[in-house]
Amino acid sequence: TSLVYSSFLGGTDVDQAQGIAVGSDGSAYVVGRTLSTDFPIVNAFQASNGGDWDVFVTKVAPFGSSIVYSTYLGGSNFEDGFGIAVESAGVAVLTGSTVSSNVPLQNPIRLTNVDFDAFVSKLSASGTSLIYSTYIGGSETDQGLRVAIQSDGSAYVAGFTQSNNFPAVSGLQPFGGGCCDGFIFKMNPTGSTLLFSSYIGGSDRDVARGVAVDGV
Repeated sequence: TSLVYSSFLGGTDVDQAQGIAVGSDGSAYVVGRTLSTDFPIVNAFQASNGGDWDVFVTKVAPFGSSIVYSTYLGGSNFEDGFGIAVESAGVAVLTGSTVSSNVPLQNPIRLTNVDFDAFVSKLSASGTSLIYSTYIGGSETDQGLRVAIQSDGSAYVAGFTQSNNFPAVSGLQPFGGGCCDGFIFKMNPTGSTLLFSSYIGGSDRDVARGVAVDGV
């Protein structure tokens, strides 16, 4: 066995990688958060840090030979990027959480954030534009932690919420109570509609930390 490649990725402040996905061509897609204003930026949708912690998304070429694109994604307050998944065409969907009222949006389901919202964003294959980007949440803390993509481009997002008014569509259950519930929702390929959304949990603390999609 041998190490194919290994590299640092970051600027002069704190940088944290928190999710990774691999494209069909072997490219690696990394999502996380950064305080650096000099994070390595290539072919970026957002070329500068919006303020405080920003999400970063970086695509590394197969065998780690170069950065294909690397971009900030965030507003003037706090963002965290936790999960990322990639379609066969190289389109990436990421999820996390934000306190910012000015996160870049595109065709959003929800235009404004309240408190600490989840977000879901879909980047073009080049990394230079957003296909969609939206807040998702209720009146309390909401965090998107993981995402998976169906073959038709629909995105499934799992996380947790303290909101008893998280958007529910054809839900399995109401809010379970306690500190927080897990959630899962499915968005259509263009990000314009929640196809279903449900709480998952009981009367104490529940967090959904993973999601996967079968071939159906």
